[in-house]
Amino acid sequence: VAACVAAVTFGAVAPPAHAGVTFYSDANFVGSRMYTWTNPHLGWMSDRASSLHSGGCRWRYYEDIAFMGRSFESSSDLNYLRGLSHAGLHSGESWDDRISSVRYVRC
Repeated sequence: VAACVAAVTFGAVAPPAHAGVTFYSDANFVGSRMYTWTNPHLGWMSDRASSLHSGGCRWRYYEDIAFMGRSFESSSDLNYLRGLSHAGLHSGESWDDRISSVRYVRC
């Protein structure tokens, strides 16, 4: 109840307890992985993700730390970020090894 009151009071939207996104260093959900929630800096996984599981929720993925730079929103599991090139990027660019921060949107 306190979390709901805080969310209403401060305008924050918290993901459900089970919600999170998992980043993988390689395509097809293999390689090193990192599980996180809203995170302004992915640390060692920054600019290394090649696939991701959305956990059934909608997330906004950012090119730069602190939720800055170009971004895209998705609730899909993405097994090959190199194939995602249309979401705000220039010709020849892809989202492979580009994500540096992530923000929860909704489930």
